[in-house]
Amino acid sequence: MIKWVVCDLDNTLLTGDKRLSPKTLEVLASLRDKGIAVGLATGRAYELAKPYAQAIQTDLPLILNNGALTKTLKGAVLSASHLKPEVFRPLITYANEHGYPVTFHAEEGFYTEDPERLAFYDAWNQRHKDAAVSVHALNRLHDTQRVYKMLMVIDDPSRMTATLEQFRHHPNCHITRSQHNFLDVLPPDTSKGEALLVLLKGANIKPEEIIVFGDEDNDVEMLQLSPHSYAMPNASNNAKEAACHLAFDDHDADGVAKTLASWLKRL
Repeated sequence: MIKWVVCDLDNTLLTGDKRLSPKTLEVLASLRDKGIAVGLATGRAYELAKPYAQAIQTDLPLILNNGALTKTLKGAVLSASHLKPEVFRPLITYANEHGYPVTFHAEEGFYTEDPERLAFYDAWNQRHKDAAVSVHALNRLHDTQRVYKMLMVIDDPSRMTATLEQFRHHPNCHITRSQHNFLDVLPPDTSKGEALLVLLKGANIKPEEIIVFGDEDNDVEMLQLSPHSYAMPNASNNAKEAACHLAFDDHDADGVAKTLASWLKRL
C-alpha cells in the first residue's frame, strides 16, 4: 500500500519555467483524496520551497537544503545539520582561486556576491512577498552562523567532474551535484535519503510504501530507498542508475503527473 509520494522540485515536479502545471496539481489532489500524502525533498531553502509546498497542500515535513534541514510547512525546525567553518573557509579560497561563484544557505538567509544568484533572489522577492528571502554580502558570513549548504557554480562540465572527484571523499562534508552546474557542499552524512529515512522511521512507514521522484545526483540516496523510485528521462546518469524506473515523460511534459496517474488506476 502506498502511503507517501516524495518529489524533488527543480527539473522534476516543476516545469522548466519553475511552475506546477495544472495537470500536476490535479493528480496530486487526487492522491490526497485517496489519503496519500505528498511531500517535497529539495536542495532549495525553506523560503524558496514554501510557495510550492503550499500549492500542493503538503502535510509532510519539508526536506530542505538536500537534507541538512527539515521543517514543517509552518516553519518549525525538526532537524538541522551545519557545515563547520574549518570546512567551508578553505573551500571559499578554492572557489575564489578557480573563479567559481559561491552562495551559502544559512539560518539567517543567503550569503553571496554572485550576480546571477542576486538577480534570482531579487526577482523571487518581487514575486513572492510572503516568502521573501534575506540576502547578505558574502563578507558578512561569520563563523558563528549556522550554514546548511554551500553552493559552488561550475559551468564547465570537465571542471565540474574534476572538482567532484577532488572533494568526493572529504571526511568532513558531503559533496554532490544538484544541477548540471551546481556543486553542493553539505554537512557530513547529509542527504535527502538520510532525511527521508528518518521521517519514514518516525511515521512507521516502510520504504516500499512510498513513491519517489528525482533527477540529479543529490537525489541518488533518496532514489535508492524505494523499489518505487523514478528518475526523470532528463535525469543525470547517476540518478538513472539509482532509480528502479524511469518516469513516463520529462519535467516539461508532466512526467511525474503521467506516472502517478498510472498509479492512481491501481490504488
